[in-house]
Amino acid sequence: MADVRTAALGLGAESSGAVAIAGRTDAQKGEALVLLATIEVDMDELRRRLADSGLANLWIPRVLKRVPAIPMLASGKLDLRELRRIAAE
Repeated sequence: MADVRTAALGLGAESSGAVAIAGRTDAQKGEALVLLATIEVDMDELRRRLADSGLANLWIPRVLKRVPAIPMLASGKLDLRELRRIAAE
């Protein structure tokens, strides 16, 4: 699944862009996925590409938040708590 999203964004090994996905509370659906990105993303195009690739709508982010950097822990892993906090803002 990650390969489909990476390909849809046009990110490869040589890319300097970074993205992460976090969930936030949504009154209608319970949860909405938020794409946190350090790069410009055309959400309409991304959503179309992901849907065309066969990815279920449930797994396609609805919202884009531009961030200067993706939060990481000292261990090099994603800071999931901070990702959720940013997504909820």
